Amino acid sequence: MAAPTLDRATDTLLDYIALGLLVAGPKHGYALYQDFAEMFAPVWQAGRSKFYATLAGLHDAGALDVELEPQENRPPRKVYRLTGQGQAAFEAWLREPVPQPRDVRVLIPVKLRFYETLDWPGAHGLLDAQIEVCRERLAFEAHRPESPEARDDDFFFDILYEFRRRQLMAMIDWLRTCKDRFARLAPPDSTPEKGKDRA
Repeated sequence: MAAPTLDRATDTLLDYIALGLLVAGPKHGYALYQDFAEMFAPVWQAGRSKFYATLAGLHDAGALDVELEPQENRPPRKVYRLTGQGQAAFEAWLREPVPQPRDVRVLIPVKLRFYETLDWPGAHGLLDAQIEVCRERLAFEAHRPESPEARDDDFFFDILYEFRRRQLMAMIDWLRTCKDRFARLAPPDSTPEKGKDRA
């Protein structure tokens, strides 16, 4: 069975960050933006207008509900709430390893941040799966089919593929370190418990 997705042309990391920020309960747009800036500024930045546009897009996609909350002497503000579709899409994304190693440095810290702040099980399973993805890519790079342009003494291809192999080895080592550090926060686990109260 395929994991649920947002089915949006603009399906990006910012979408899932916005969804994850609403797991704990409904919030208005400015409070969500403040949470976003505080929690994720070191790895992902977006202006307030882009963040609000993301919330609007998620609402259009059926991932969020919106209610207008009256304010004294001010226009009503929008309060956002996760729908079942939005919750399912976020949980599926959170559990999935990152397919492209080049995206690991941004996506894995964001996912681990959510596992930590939401106090959800599943981080160890994600990290194990990510290590396996990187191992498979490393095995491919170690036995890469010869490029038609490459020669045995080709300096360019030699240093390029050596960089990729070393980068993957360093990534695997870093992922193992993440596992060790996460084990101090919570015992090893597998997947989020269905029906767990996440409020």
